[in-house]
Formats: sequence, C-alpha cells, structure tokens
Amino acid sequence: MTRVLIAGIGNVLMTDDGIGPYCARQLMAGCDFPPDVEVADLGTPGLDLTLHLSEADTVIVVDALRDGEPGTLSRYDVDAVSAGAVGIRLETHSPALAESIQIARLSGDRPRDVRLIGLTGVNFDHGTTLSPEVRARMPLLIDAVLAELTGLQARWKRRTPGPAPDVWWEQPALRDA
Repeated sequence: MTRVLIAGIGNVLMTDDGIGPYCARQLMAGCDFPPDVEVADLGTPGLDLTLHLSEADTVIVVDALRDGEPGTLSRYDVDAVSAGAVGIRLETHSPALAESIQIARLSGDRPRDVRLIGLTGVNFDHGTTLSPEVRARMPLLIDAVLAELTGLQARWKRRTPGPAPDVWWEQPALRDA
C-alpha cells in the first residue's frame, strides 16, 4: 500500500505564509481519506521534517510562494524543489524542505515522490488572517491537492456538509491580542 502525506507548511502568524496549514485544516475538515493518506499541518518545520517525509512514499507539500503573480497556483516536482531550479522562493521553508528530502533519501528509499503545490501570496506581514485574494483562491488550491490524490489513485470523499475547520490562529481573541 502506498502511503501519502499531504503536508501543509507555513507560518500562520505571517498572513499568507499560513497558506499550507490553512489548506491542510480545510482538507481535514472537509474530506474523508483512507488510512494510507495522512493530512498534516506541519507549521514551520526545520530538519524534523525529515521524519515526516521518511514515513511516506509520496509527499504532497502545500506552501506559500513569494515569486510570481499573487494568487497563482503552481506545481513542482521533487527535482525542481531540491535543485531550486524553478526560481521559486518558499521563504524560510525552502532550505529545510530541500535538505529534509536529501536526508530522508540518504537514510532510506522514502519518499519516492515529492510534489509541491504552491499558491503565490499577497501579504507576508505579521497577521493571522489570509489576504482576501488568497482566501478566494483557496478552493482552487484544495482542488489541486485533491487532483494529485486522484492521480495517485487514492480514494477520498468530500464531507457534505463538513465541520468547520480548526483554524485556531484566526480566533478573534488571538487576532485582537
């Protein structure tokens, strides 16, 4: 059985940098996944990301991108992410992601496949709420992640209606503090 990890990464305290965790929380609340598919909000990982990567055959990383037209959806394969050849900038996550992929592969044969689905953000200042432009594009990002799963022949099902996602960092008490 192929094990798939959907890893939302990003800093939820830096506005649109929280795209990955926000997407992961939306997926957790809105879909049912088989036991071989894990969705995780990994926050701002360091080299501990290696542990998560080495437990999956395929990893779909969801993160904010800085370069390009705001709201643009992009997909990159592992070679592009590792080499930095596509000119993407993942803020502070890029070195940890590339190094974690290399370390995980040195210590075993996993992950065999890593894909990055990114959404170009608008605002990366301090704040706990996504920009309106990014929030409007979130359904497209979620659909792109689900399309990757479908391409991997992983079965998933939307919950109708799904429970509200646990986006704890957008709570009014935290925003007003």
